[in-house]
Amino acid sequence: MEEILHNTGVKISYNLSTKKDLAKRLITNGLYDRITKDEKEALVHLCVINLENQLTKFRKVCEELSKQGVTFDKFIYSKVVEINGKKIKKGKTLADVQQEYPNIDITHVLDKTGVDLDYDMREKRNTARSFIKTSKGDVQTQQEEKILIELGVIEGKKKERPVLTLIRVGDELVKQVFEFNNFIAKGKTLEDIAKEYPNINIEKVIEAANVDISYKIGDAIKSARESYKKQGKQWKITKEEIAKLKELKIIGIEKVDVFEEFVSILEQMHSIGVDVSKIKLKHTIRELAEESGINENQLKELGLDPEYNIGMKLNTITGIYRYSKEKMTEDRENQVVKLKQLGISLERKYRTSKEIAEASISSIKDIELADAEDVALQQLVEKTKEGGINKDEQS
Repeated sequence: MEEILHNTGVKISYNLSTKKDLAKRLITNGLYDRITKDEKEALVHLCVINLENQLTKFRKVCEELSKQGVTFDKFIYSKVVEINGKKIKKGKTLADVQQEYPNIDITHVLDKTGVDLDYDMREKRNTARSFIKTSKGDVQTQQEEKILIELGVIEGKKKERPVLTLIRVGDELVKQVFEFNNFIAKGKTLEDIAKEYPNINIEKVIEAANVDISYKIGDAIKSARESYKKQGKQWKITKEEIAKLKELKIIGIEKVDVFEEFVSILEQMHSIGVDVSKIKLKHTIRELAEESGINENQLKELGLDPEYNIGMKLNTITGIYRYSKEKMTEDRENQVVKLKQLGISLERKYRTSKEIAEASISSIKDIELADAEDVALQQLVEKTKEGGINKDEQS
C-alpha cells in the first residue's frame, strides 16, 4: 500500500468510491476539459467504469419504449425545471416519459430492462455517444450503434457534402481528358458518360471516386452552377471549392456554341486532308482521320483531342438542328451551309424507291426467284415514283 501511495501521490484517506462516481459523471456529461480521452479509455479498459453494460442496457430501454410508440427522432431528452426561482435544464427520466406518453406500460419496460423510474435518458444517451465515439472497431459496440441509429436515438455518419463528391468525380474524369466545358450535362448520369464517351474508363472513375454508375452528375453540375451564381437551391461551397470547380471547368466558363465548335473542328480536319463526309457515330477524331491516312501527331498539332467522340457530337448537332429548325438564326444557317460544303447533311435521309428496290434485289440469294422478284420490285418502283412508299401497302 505504501508503494501505491508513493507512486500516485495520494493519501490513505483517498476515497475510491467518490472518485469513481466523479469520473463517471465527467464522462457521462462529456466534460473532456476535466478528463482526457486517454484517461477515459484507461478507466474503461481497467473496468473501473463499465460503459459497455450501460450501452447495452440503454439500447434495451430504447427498444422497449420504441415498441410502445416512442419516436426518438422527435423525442426531446431534456426538460426545464424551476429550483429556488431559477430555471434549470435537466435530463428526462422514465417517469417523465410515462407522463409524456400516458399509454405506455412503463412497468413492462422496467421489468424487461431492470432499471427504475429515475433512469435519466439524456445522461444515458450522452454516455452511449461517448462510449461509441471511443470504441470504434469493436464489433459489439458497432451492433449497438447500428440499432440506436435505426431507432433514431443517435445520429448516423454525416453525409458528405455533394460538392466534394462532384469534385472527386470531376477530378477522375479530367484525368482521362474529359472536358466539362463541352459536356451537355442535363439529366446525365455516369452511365450516360460511359455510352457517350466510350474511351472513358468509367469503372476507374467509379472506384476512385467511390460512387456508383447511377451517380447523377448532370444534377450535381446544375446545382454547383446555380450555387455559384447564387440561384435556386444552393449548396454551401467554400472559396477553395469554387477555385477547384473552376479549374475543372465545371463552373465559371463561357457558354460554348457546340454547333460552331463542331463546324470549326471539321474545318480544321478537312484542311489537313481528312474526308469528314465519312463520319460515323462510333468515330473519334483519330479514327475518322486514320481513314484518310492522317496520323495522330498531325491532329495534335492543330490542338485537337484525338479521342474526342466526333461521331457522337454529330448526333447531338443533328438533334439540335432538327429540333430548332424553325428558329434558325442567320449564323446557324451559315454553319449548316458550311457542313453541306464539307459533305455533311443534317436533314433526314429518305431512300428513293429505286434505292430500296436495288437494295432488295442485291439481297436475293435464290437465282430462280430473281426474275419474279425483279418484276415485283419494278412494279413497286413504278407505283411509288410520285409520292414515295406507302407503309400500309407494304405491310
